[in-house]
Amino acid sequence: MRLTGITNFLSGYYILRAPNGTAFTNLLLAQGIASWNPKLRDGSITLCMLRSEYKRLKLPCETDVVTVREVGLPQLIERYRRRPGILVGALLFAVILYLSSQIIWSVEVKGAQRLSEEDIIDELAGLGCGVGSFIPFIDFYVLCNDYLTQTGDVSWISVNIRGTVAYVELRERIMPEITEKSDNPANIVAASDGIVQHVEVYSGIAAVKAGDAVRKGQLLISGIMDSISVGFRATRAQGRVIAQTAVMLEVSVPFETTEKVYTGRSGIQNTIKVFGKSINLFLKSRNLYEKCDTIETTDNIMLFDVIKLPLALRTVTYKEYTDEVRVMSETEAGALAALQLSEDYARRFASSEILSMSTESVTDSGAYRIICEVSCTEDIGETREFGFAGTNGSN
Repeated sequence: MRLTGITNFLSGYYILRAPNGTAFTNLLLAQGIASWNPKLRDGSITLCMLRSEYKRLKLPCETDVVTVREVGLPQLIERYRRRPGILVGALLFAVILYLSSQIIWSVEVKGAQRLSEEDIIDELAGLGCGVGSFIPFIDFYVLCNDYLTQTGDVSWISVNIRGTVAYVELRERIMPEITEKSDNPANIVAASDGIVQHVEVYSGIAAVKAGDAVRKGQLLISGIMDSISVGFRATRAQGRVIAQTAVMLEVSVPFETTEKVYTGRSGIQNTIKVFGKSINLFLKSRNLYEKCDTIETTDNIMLFDVIKLPLALRTVTYKEYTDEVRVMSETEAGALAALQLSEDYARRFASSEILSMSTESVTDSGAYRIICEVSCTEDIGETREFGFAGTNGSN
């Protein structure tokens, strides 16, 4: 509605019809009476005229003018002045509409990548800026500072109000990559049994050589170094010890398994959230079934698919199930065991060189087992720190 239309509505106007359109138009021009929206039809004319202009109009006796309808606020007040309840209701509606424009209806977050938007909205609500918060009571400068003080994951944040929506823009703090680095003295010991194939020492003294058989925990590269000038000193041993190792993997899949079977029964509990406050539409607030899956969804109410209202419908669906024992065939159990073995194999030997491999399938004790023996070469070095007081070789 244009501003002129609003002004005309507040002032009130008449819709008039005159059978002799030409004569009535000439009369209005002669008296300087303003009108708008003229429509001619079969010689008659229909037009709009303000109440104030109509009072100035002087009609000759022979002029036939019909008032089709009176429109505007004065007409409404005249119609309902004997029904004060309607006027009071309209006034209350206007007050509520004004107050609602001072309340946050929704919060939109921009810039969150690692952080959850829901967590950000909840943290801001805890600081007094959430759905249902009264906008004039919020000090946004203090709000942003409090948020930055409370969380260490954000380096900058801004909260701006546009209408009834709080737009949050933030920049996440860039967290430096933490790499484990220590200067404490350490040895390199064997993480498993094996036959040494190759030794590479970057710092420290090699304690084994190619061809040596080593046991788990045995010293491979020492962090204690001896010198005639300074005596014993400790360093952090670094290097690689490639050895041939024998690894056995085993997976076991029982024939009897417990499976979740849905009964087909389900229940729904709905909750309405108005300005962040929840109103339950159900009597019992517990699970409807002894064993069930819980699925929760929240749908925000949109006006014309554009305006996000401060209303949301939270639906919790309960799907009942029972635990049933199922007996797998040997083929099914074998396929499942093979799948588990392939996952364990890929994870265990990601950085190893495979020399040979053999597998054996066994069915016993109500389970299907696969035993896999692998011969490979890999780095068996494991860093182990130690304390060192130090001695000096000079007397």
